[in-house]
Order: sequence, then C-alpha cells, then structure tokens
Amino acid sequence: MTRRRRSGFLLVAALLISIILLTMGMALLGTRVTQYKSALLVAPAAQARAIAEAGMEDAKIKLEKDLLFPPPGADEQTSFTYAEPFTDVDGTSVLGSYTVTVDIAKKNGPFFIYRLTSTSVVGSAEKPTAMRTITAELDVSPRVRGGSMTNPGYYKLINWQDLGGL
Repeated sequence: MTRRRRSGFLLVAALLISIILLTMGMALLGTRVTQYKSALLVAPAAQARAIAEAGMEDAKIKLEKDLLFPPPGADEQTSFTYAEPFTDVDGTSVLGSYTVTVDIAKKNGPFFIYRLTSTSVVGSAEKPTAMRTITAELDVSPRVRGGSMTNPGYYKLINWQDLGGL
C-alpha cells in the first residue's frame, strides 16, 4: 500500500513540475515575440530619423541658395510648409516622405532665427511604419548680436531637438 501511495505522489509531483516548466516556457516564448517585434521596428525607426534629417538639410540648403525661398506670401504669413517624397537610390521606389515647416516669425531682432521642423514618415502616409520629428533653429544673423563682428554661426543650425516619433 505504501508503494502505491508513493507512485501516486510521484505522478502528481511530475505533473506539477511539468505544468511549472510549461508555464515558464510559454513566458519565455512571449518575451521572445516581443523582442522580435521590437527588432523589426529598429530599421524603420533609423530610416525615419535619416529622412527627417534629410528634410532638415534640404530646407537649410534651400534657404541658403534660393533667394525666393520661402516664397513671398501675405505680410502676416509667418510660416511655410512643403512636403517631398523620399526615394531609394534607384529613384523609383518611394521609402517615405518628409514635411518641412519654416517659421520666420522671429527672423528680425533680437532673435534673428528661422525655426525649422522636419517630420518624416516611412512607408505610406495612411499606414506608416515609423515617424520622426526634428526641430532646429537656423541662425540668420550676419553679425554677432549686439556687435559689429561677423557671426561665425551664420546660417548654422542651432538648438537641434529630436522630438521622437512612432
């Protein structure tokens, strides 16, 4: 009789150990799924940052080289927004797009800055895989503020902020 009790106890103990191991295995698989999904989002997030930086650089170059950029609007208009698609190296497949806003409300003294905001979207606008927003201020003061010396930071981006994204 003692022997039967022991084998019943061993059977119950083996069943409990199996349930504990199964639960631990399921929890491990659940964390692996989360890690895998996170790893899949790393590449689009890096692309979103690169596209947002490209939009920022595009706006800076347009402001530096094109005298009619942003186009003249009404006197009370202080911002201008434009968007462009961002294509792969082959120029045929669209990876995403960026939208740049140029705010010239503080272009005169004492600030002498343009505020630039670049927002990128990777994938389609309806179902993006990643987004990123970057803001910066462009120093448009040809002279050092309060002085007559040439400004070494003229047309350089200052106060760069990465606001994150999806």
